[in-house]
Amino acid sequence: MQPPIAYKAYVAETASLRTSGINSGFLLEFPKSTMLPNERVIQNQNNKVHLIMDYINQHYVEPIVLSDLAEKVHLSKEYLCQLFKKVNGFSIFDYITDVRIAYAKTLLILNKNERIKEY
Repeated sequence: MQPPIAYKAYVAETASLRTSGINSGFLLEFPKSTMLPNERVIQNQNNKVHLIMDYINQHYVEPIVLSDLAEKVHLSKEYLCQLFKKVNGFSIFDYITDVRIAYAKTLLILNKNERIKEY
């Protein structure tokens, strides 16, 4: 992916300033502290997915409804599912199932002497 034209122009300008002997620390450091627009979008998407994962990790014993998850991060259900899979490589439903299975395994290990019964 190519950087935006404005960024390329900025890089060329700062290189020109360096070779001409003008040294502006702020000007030269500014792009390091900012993200390109595409990077901001990706970071925002990752943040939303991680918020959902945190929610699932805290509420896995409760019923989890996709529309509620989507509402929490202000996305449609469809887009949340696509985004979650894009970021993690597995579906949101697989993640919920895996978290619940991991919890069940932990309960089985910790309670070896108890009988397994249906609730």
